[in-house]
Amino acid sequence: MSPERFPVSLDVEGQVATLTANEAHMEIPLAGEFEEACTKLLDTGQPAMVIDFMQVRTIQSCLIGEVAKTKVIAHDAQRKLKLVTNPKIGEIFRMILNDLVEIEIRD
Repeated sequence: MSPERFPVSLDVEGQVATLTANEAHMEIPLAGEFEEACTKLLDTGQPAMVIDFMQVRTIQSCLIGEVAKTKVIAHDAQRKLKLVTNPKIGEIFRMILNDLVEIEIRD
């Protein structure tokens, strides 16, 4: 059995839910599955959420849009969403979304 592409994990004590993208290339065929994972992340009810894109090397625009949509939904519910990613993907998000999504760059 292959590992889950977009697992959502909980740190109940720290009140953080994390969605981890285990795909290097975030492309249109993954959009539906990624949208479901974002919904699952929101459904955790945690006040703080993280989308971990450290393994992502390329991303198509519809998946960037899904991150933005998830951020807006979280914000409307007074919850926080942060994107943790590598410098390349972080720069793409900054160019497209400006400051809409909090981004933490890691090497």
